[in-house]
Amino acid sequence: MFHAYGLPTSLSISPHVISVLLLCIVVLFALRAGYEVYIL
Repeated sequence: MFHAYGLPTSLSISPHVISVLLLCIVVLFALRAGYEVYIL
């Protein structure tokens, strides 16, 4: 319990941003793959 939310603000924000970006990329790839499969 040493200021888990007070000190590492940038360190706690950056993994969330990276995970959100990865999630968006995965969703975009899944949507594009599903769209191509639906058309084919």
